Amino acid sequence: MVETFYLTEVLPVFIATLVFSTIILMKISRELVNALVFITGLALFILRPALLYIYGENISAEALILLEHVDLGIAPALILSSLISFKKVRKKDTHASLLVLLVLIIVPILYHYLYSGDLMPVAKILSFSFANWLIWHGLTDILAYIHVKGYSEKGYTIIVPKKLKVSSKDFTDYISKTATLIFYGFSLITFVFSIINIDFSGLEMSVLLAKASWITLVFSSVFLVPVKWLLDDANLRAYSRENFCLEDIKVWGIIEEFAGATAAASFIILMYQLAGTFTGVTSVWRFAYTLTLITLMAEIPVVALPILLYSLFSLNRHIEFIYRLIKPLPVSSLEELERLNGGSS
Repeated sequence: MVETFYLTEVLPVFIATLVFSTIILMKISRELVNALVFITGLALFILRPALLYIYGENISAEALILLEHVDLGIAPALILSSLISFKKVRKKDTHASLLVLLVLIIVPILYHYLYSGDLMPVAKILSFSFANWLIWHGLTDILAYIHVKGYSEKGYTIIVPKKLKVSSKDFTDYISKTATLIFYGFSLITFVFSIINIDFSGLEMSVLLAKASWITLVFSSVFLVPVKWLLDDANLRAYSRENFCLEDIKVWGIIEEFAGATAAASFIILMYQLAGTFTGVTSVWRFAYTLTLITLMAEIPVVALPILLYSLFSLNRHIEFIYRLIKPLPVSSLEELERLNGGSS
Protein backbone atom coordinates (compact mmCIF):
# COMPACT_ATOMS: atom_id res chain seq x y z
CA MET A 1 0.00 0.00 0.00
CA VAL A 2 2.80 2.40 0.95
CA GLU A 3 4.85 1.60 -2.17
CA THR A 4 1.75 1.97 -4.35
CA PHE A 5 1.19 5.49 -2.99
CA TYR A 6 4.71 6.57 -3.93
CA LEU A 7 4.54 4.96 -7.38
CA THR A 8 1.08 6.17 -8.36
CA GLU A 9 0.94 9.59 -6.68
CA VAL A 10 4.35 10.94 -5.70
CA LEU A 11 6.41 9.71 -8.67
CA PRO A 12 4.11 11.30 -11.30
CA VAL A 13 4.35 14.61 -9.41
CA PHE A 14 8.15 14.35 -9.43
CA ILE A 15 8.31 13.55 -13.16
CA ALA A 16 5.80 16.23 -14.16
CA THR A 17 7.54 18.91 -12.07
CA LEU A 18 10.97 17.91 -13.38
CA VAL A 19 9.96 17.93 -17.05
CA PHE A 20 7.85 21.08 -16.90
CA SER A 21 10.34 23.17 -14.89
CA THR A 22 13.29 21.98 -17.01
CA ILE A 23 11.56 23.02 -20.23
CA ILE A 24 10.60 26.42 -18.80
CA LEU A 25 14.12 27.07 -17.48
CA MET A 26 15.71 26.14 -20.81
CA LYS A 27 13.45 28.63 -22.57
CA ILE A 28 14.15 31.44 -20.09
CA SER A 29 17.90 30.65 -20.01
CA ARG A 30 18.86 33.02 -17.18
CA GLU A 31 21.20 32.06 -14.36
CA LEU A 32 19.31 34.06 -11.74
CA VAL A 33 16.05 32.26 -12.57
CA ASN A 34 17.81 28.89 -12.31
CA ALA A 35 19.24 29.93 -8.97
CA LEU A 36 15.81 30.99 -7.69
CA VAL A 37 14.29 27.65 -8.72
CA PHE A 38 17.12 25.81 -6.95
CA ILE A 39 16.58 27.94 -3.84
CA THR A 40 12.83 27.29 -3.95
CA GLY A 41 13.39 23.54 -4.11
CA LEU A 42 15.82 23.64 -1.19
CA ALA A 43 13.58 25.92 0.88
CA LEU A 44 10.59 23.59 0.45
CA PHE A 45 12.36 21.05 2.66
CA ILE A 46 11.78 23.43 5.57
CA LEU A 47 8.02 23.01 5.26
CA ARG A 48 7.83 19.73 7.22
CA PRO A 49 9.96 20.78 10.23
CA ALA A 50 8.21 24.17 10.26
CA LEU A 51 4.76 22.57 10.51
CA LEU A 52 5.98 20.13 13.17
CA TYR A 53 7.50 23.04 15.09
CA ILE A 54 4.24 25.01 14.97
CA TYR A 55 1.61 22.28 15.32
CA GLY A 56 3.54 19.42 16.90
CA GLU A 57 1.81 16.09 16.32
CA ASN A 58 -1.51 17.77 15.49
CA ILE A 59 -0.94 17.69 11.75
CA SER A 60 -3.77 16.25 9.68
CA ALA A 61 -3.37 13.21 7.46
CA GLU A 62 -4.04 15.37 4.41
CA ALA A 63 -1.18 17.69 5.36
CA LEU A 64 1.18 14.72 5.82
CA ILE A 65 0.27 13.41 2.37
CA LEU A 66 0.92 16.87 0.91
CA LEU A 67 4.31 16.95 2.65
CA GLU A 68 5.23 13.64 1.03
CA HIS A 69 4.47 15.15 -2.38
CA VAL A 70 6.63 18.16 -1.53
CA ASP A 71 9.57 16.28 0.04
CA LEU A 72 9.84 13.52 -2.56
CA GLY A 73 8.22 15.11 -5.59
CA ILE A 74 8.29 18.88 -5.98
CA ALA A 75 11.41 19.88 -3.99
CA PRO A 76 13.93 17.41 -5.50
CA ALA A 77 12.44 17.93 -8.98
CA LEU A 78 12.99 21.70 -8.79
CA ILE A 79 16.57 21.24 -7.61
CA LEU A 80 17.36 18.73 -10.36
CA SER A 81 15.71 20.81 -13.08
CA SER A 82 17.75 23.89 -12.15
CA LEU A 83 20.96 21.87 -12.44
CA ILE A 84 19.99 19.96 -15.58
CA SER A 85 18.90 23.06 -17.50
CA PHE A 86 21.87 25.17 -16.42
CA LYS A 87 23.99 24.13 -19.42
CA LYS A 88 21.53 26.05 -21.59
CA VAL A 89 21.92 29.27 -19.60
CA ARG A 90 23.06 32.16 -21.78
CA LYS A 91 22.62 35.14 -19.49
CA LYS A 92 24.87 34.98 -16.42
CA ASP A 93 24.26 36.83 -13.16
CA THR A 94 27.00 37.71 -10.69
CA HIS A 95 24.59 37.76 -7.76
CA ALA A 96 23.22 34.24 -8.30
CA SER A 97 26.23 32.45 -6.80
CA LEU A 98 26.25 34.56 -3.65
CA LEU A 99 22.50 34.12 -3.24
CA VAL A 100 22.69 30.33 -3.56
CA LEU A 101 25.58 30.11 -1.10
CA LEU A 102 23.69 32.16 1.47
CA VAL A 103 20.64 29.92 1.13
CA LEU A 104 22.82 26.80 1.36
CA ILE A 105 23.90 28.11 4.75
CA ILE A 106 20.61 29.49 6.08
CA VAL A 107 18.17 26.73 5.05
CA PRO A 108 20.03 23.77 6.64
CA ILE A 109 20.62 25.72 9.86
CA LEU A 110 16.94 26.67 10.04
CA TYR A 111 16.00 23.08 9.18
CA HIS A 112 17.89 21.65 12.17
CA TYR A 113 16.70 24.36 14.53
CA LEU A 114 13.05 23.74 13.64
CA TYR A 115 13.46 20.00 14.15
CA SER A 116 15.35 20.23 17.44
CA GLY A 117 14.07 23.51 18.87
CA ASP A 118 17.57 23.87 20.31
CA LEU A 119 20.30 26.34 19.37
CA MET A 120 23.12 24.00 20.44
CA PRO A 121 23.20 22.00 17.15
CA VAL A 122 23.24 25.30 15.26
CA ALA A 123 26.11 26.57 17.43
CA LYS A 124 28.11 23.39 16.74
CA ILE A 125 27.54 23.64 13.00
CA LEU A 126 28.64 27.30 12.96
CA SER A 127 31.68 26.55 15.15
CA PHE A 128 32.94 23.86 12.79
CA SER A 129 32.17 26.09 9.79
CA PHE A 130 34.26 29.00 11.08
CA ALA A 131 37.05 26.66 12.20
CA ASN A 132 37.09 25.22 8.69
CA TRP A 133 37.40 28.65 7.08
CA LEU A 134 40.12 29.78 9.52
CA ILE A 135 42.25 26.79 8.52
CA TRP A 136 41.60 27.51 4.84
CA HIS A 137 42.49 31.16 5.35
CA GLY A 138 45.70 30.34 7.20
CA LEU A 139 47.03 27.39 5.19
CA THR A 140 45.70 27.39 1.63
CA ASP A 141 48.20 29.90 0.22
CA ILE A 142 51.13 28.20 1.99
CA LEU A 143 50.12 24.73 0.77
CA ALA A 144 49.59 26.02 -2.76
CA TYR A 145 53.02 27.68 -2.68
CA ILE A 146 54.71 24.47 -1.50
CA HIS A 147 52.89 22.52 -4.20
CA VAL A 148 53.86 24.93 -7.00
CA LYS A 149 57.42 25.15 -5.67
CA GLY A 150 57.64 21.38 -6.10
CA TYR A 151 56.98 21.80 -9.81
CA SER A 152 59.72 24.44 -10.05
CA GLU A 153 62.21 22.14 -8.32
CA LYS A 154 61.45 19.45 -10.90
CA GLY A 155 62.52 21.79 -13.69
CA TYR A 156 59.15 23.19 -14.71
CA THR A 157 58.68 26.84 -15.60
CA ILE A 158 55.66 28.33 -13.85
CA ILE A 159 53.80 30.61 -16.23
CA VAL A 160 50.70 32.77 -16.18
CA PRO A 161 48.84 34.12 -19.25
CA LYS A 162 49.44 37.82 -19.90
CA LYS A 163 45.72 38.27 -20.47
CA LEU A 164 44.32 36.86 -17.26
CA LYS A 165 40.87 35.36 -17.47
CA VAL A 166 38.43 37.06 -15.14
CA SER A 167 37.15 34.45 -12.71
CA SER A 168 33.39 34.16 -13.18
CA LYS A 169 31.94 31.39 -11.05
CA ASP A 170 28.37 30.30 -11.56
CA PHE A 171 26.27 28.91 -8.73
CA THR A 172 26.66 25.31 -9.94
CA ASP A 173 30.41 25.62 -9.39
CA TYR A 174 29.85 26.38 -5.71
CA ILE A 175 27.32 23.55 -5.44
CA SER A 176 29.93 21.23 -6.95
CA LYS A 177 32.54 22.35 -4.41
CA THR A 178 30.05 21.83 -1.57
CA ALA A 179 29.07 18.35 -2.76
CA THR A 180 32.69 17.34 -3.33
CA LEU A 181 33.66 18.23 0.23
CA ILE A 182 30.61 16.55 1.79
CA PHE A 183 31.11 13.26 -0.02
CA TYR A 184 34.87 13.45 0.55
CA GLY A 185 34.35 13.75 4.31
CA PHE A 186 32.03 10.76 4.49
CA SER A 187 34.12 8.69 2.08
CA LEU A 188 37.28 9.21 4.10
CA ILE A 189 35.70 8.60 7.51
CA THR A 190 33.86 5.49 6.23
CA PHE A 191 37.17 4.15 4.92
CA VAL A 192 38.83 4.72 8.29
CA PHE A 193 35.93 3.16 10.21
CA SER A 194 35.96 0.09 7.94
CA ILE A 195 39.66 -0.44 8.66
CA ILE A 196 39.12 -0.44 12.42
CA ASN A 197 36.00 -2.62 11.94
CA ILE A 198 33.31 -0.33 13.38
CA ASP A 199 29.74 -1.57 12.88
CA PHE A 200 27.56 0.79 10.80
CA SER A 201 24.22 0.49 12.54
CA GLY A 202 21.81 2.49 14.65
CA LEU A 203 21.10 6.14 15.32
CA GLU A 204 24.27 6.55 17.40
CA MET A 205 26.39 5.58 14.40
CA SER A 206 24.56 8.11 12.21
CA VAL A 207 25.34 10.90 14.67
CA LEU A 208 28.93 9.69 15.09
CA LEU A 209 29.47 9.64 11.32
CA ALA A 210 28.21 13.21 10.97
CA LYS A 211 30.43 14.52 13.79
CA ALA A 212 33.44 12.55 12.56
CA SER A 213 32.86 13.98 9.09
CA TRP A 214 32.90 17.52 10.53
CA ILE A 215 36.25 16.85 12.20
CA THR A 216 37.62 15.27 9.02
CA LEU A 217 36.60 18.29 6.97
CA VAL A 218 38.13 20.76 9.42
CA PHE A 219 41.53 19.08 9.42
CA SER A 220 41.85 17.80 5.85
CA SER A 221 39.50 19.64 3.47
CA VAL A 222 42.11 22.36 2.95
CA PHE A 223 44.12 19.85 0.88
CA LEU A 224 41.26 19.27 -1.55
CA VAL A 225 39.02 22.12 -2.72
CA PRO A 226 40.67 25.41 -1.60
CA VAL A 227 44.17 24.62 -2.93
CA LYS A 228 42.82 23.54 -6.32
CA TRP A 229 40.46 26.52 -6.32
CA LEU A 230 43.34 28.92 -5.64
CA LEU A 231 45.56 27.42 -8.35
CA ASP A 232 42.74 27.46 -10.90
CA ASP A 233 41.85 31.10 -10.21
CA ALA A 234 45.52 32.10 -10.27
CA ASN A 235 45.72 30.65 -13.83
CA LEU A 236 49.09 29.09 -13.12
CA ARG A 237 50.48 26.48 -15.52
CA ALA A 238 53.63 24.36 -15.47
CA TYR A 239 55.76 24.28 -18.63
CA SER A 240 58.08 21.31 -19.19
CA ARG A 241 61.34 22.42 -20.76
CA GLU A 242 62.20 18.86 -21.76
CA ASN A 243 58.92 17.89 -23.42
CA PHE A 244 57.89 21.39 -24.56
CA CYS A 245 54.39 20.90 -23.15
CA LEU A 246 52.12 22.84 -20.84
CA GLU A 247 50.48 21.12 -17.88
CA ASP A 248 47.85 22.02 -15.33
CA ILE A 249 49.15 22.09 -11.77
CA LYS A 250 47.34 19.21 -10.11
CA VAL A 251 46.59 18.75 -6.43
CA TRP A 252 47.37 15.66 -4.43
CA GLY A 253 45.89 12.68 -6.28
CA ILE A 254 45.46 10.48 -3.22
CA ILE A 255 43.13 13.06 -1.67
CA GLU A 256 41.02 13.27 -4.83
CA GLU A 257 40.48 9.50 -4.69
CA PHE A 258 38.07 10.08 -1.80
CA ALA A 259 35.93 12.57 -3.77
CA GLY A 260 33.83 12.40 -6.91
CA ALA A 261 31.04 10.18 -8.21
CA THR A 262 32.32 7.07 -6.42
CA ALA A 263 32.23 8.88 -3.08
CA ALA A 264 28.66 10.07 -3.77
CA ALA A 265 27.54 6.53 -4.60
CA SER A 266 29.24 5.20 -1.46
CA PHE A 267 27.43 7.82 0.61
CA ILE A 268 24.02 6.81 -0.77
CA ILE A 269 24.74 3.12 -0.16
CA LEU A 270 25.88 3.91 3.38
CA MET A 271 22.64 5.78 4.13
CA TYR A 272 20.61 2.85 2.82
CA GLN A 273 22.60 0.40 4.95
CA LEU A 274 22.11 2.56 8.03
CA ALA A 275 18.37 2.83 7.37
CA GLY A 276 18.13 -0.96 7.18
CA THR A 277 19.52 -1.33 10.70
CA PHE A 278 16.62 0.56 12.31
CA THR A 279 13.77 -1.52 13.68
CA GLY A 280 10.11 -0.75 12.94
CA VAL A 281 10.83 0.85 9.57
CA THR A 282 8.06 0.05 7.06
CA SER A 283 9.92 1.38 4.01
CA VAL A 284 13.73 1.22 4.12
CA TRP A 285 14.28 3.38 1.04
CA ARG A 286 11.93 6.09 2.37
CA PHE A 287 13.73 6.15 5.71
CA ALA A 288 17.08 6.18 3.88
CA TYR A 289 15.85 9.26 1.99
CA THR A 290 14.99 10.99 5.28
CA LEU A 291 18.31 9.99 6.82
CA THR A 292 20.16 11.29 3.76
CA LEU A 293 18.30 14.60 3.88
CA ILE A 294 18.95 15.13 7.60
CA THR A 295 22.63 14.23 7.18
CA LEU A 296 23.10 16.54 4.20
CA MET A 297 21.40 19.39 6.04
CA ALA A 298 23.92 18.92 8.87
CA GLU A 299 26.89 18.83 6.48
CA ILE A 300 26.07 21.51 3.90
CA PRO A 301 26.64 24.65 6.05
CA VAL A 302 29.89 23.21 7.44
CA VAL A 303 31.37 23.53 3.93
CA ALA A 304 29.13 26.19 2.31
CA LEU A 305 30.01 28.85 4.89
CA PRO A 306 33.80 28.36 4.50
CA ILE A 307 33.36 28.50 0.72
CA LEU A 308 31.49 31.80 1.02
CA LEU A 309 34.00 33.32 3.45
CA TYR A 310 36.98 32.11 1.44
CA SER A 311 35.63 33.59 -1.80
CA LEU A 312 34.92 36.94 -0.10
CA PHE A 313 37.90 37.42 2.21
CA SER A 314 40.72 35.02 1.32
CA LEU A 315 40.94 34.08 -2.35
CA ASN A 316 42.24 37.34 -3.84
CA ARG A 317 44.78 37.80 -1.03
CA HIS A 318 46.08 34.28 -1.57
CA ILE A 319 46.41 34.82 -5.32
CA GLU A 320 48.51 37.94 -4.66
CA PHE A 321 50.62 35.96 -2.16
CA ILE A 322 51.31 33.22 -4.74
CA TYR A 323 52.22 35.73 -7.46
CA ARG A 324 54.54 37.58 -5.10
CA LEU A 325 56.50 34.49 -4.06
CA ILE A 326 56.42 32.38 -7.22
CA LYS A 327 56.84 35.27 -9.68
CA PRO A 328 55.31 33.31 -12.60
CA LEU A 329 56.52 34.11 -16.11
CA PRO A 330 53.84 36.06 -18.02
CA VAL A 331 53.45 34.78 -21.58
CA SER A 332 50.90 35.29 -24.34
CA SER A 333 51.51 32.09 -26.32
CA LEU A 334 53.33 28.77 -26.22
CA GLU A 335 55.64 29.94 -29.02
CA GLU A 336 56.71 32.93 -26.95
CA LEU A 337 57.38 30.65 -24.00
CA GLU A 338 59.55 28.33 -26.08
CA ARG A 339 61.58 31.30 -27.35
CA LEU A 340 62.09 32.60 -23.81
CA ASN A 341 63.30 29.19 -22.68
CA GLY A 342 65.49 28.60 -25.70
CA GLY A 343 63.23 25.84 -27.05
CA SER A 344 62.45 25.05 -30.61
CA SER A 345 59.03 25.14 -32.18
